[in-house]
Amino acid sequence: MRPPKQIVKQWRRWFNGNGYVETAFPKDIHTRFYDYIILPSKWLLAADDAIANFKKCRGCSAYIS
Repeated sequence: MRPPKQIVKQWRRWFNGNGYVETAFPKDIHTRFYDYIILPSKWLLAADDAIANFKKCRGCSAYIS
């Protein structure tokens, strides 16, 4: 089963942006559900990953944490 076309376009914007999903607040993501998480979280990054690398996720983890 394929994901809806709009979802794929949204993910493409996030992955190609400088701040990963950080650029989606508040444009695409209107409610910050991250504010309601009370459990510890762990951010996993891979140095050789084109999407979830340190440069893109650094700002996102600071914004959400």
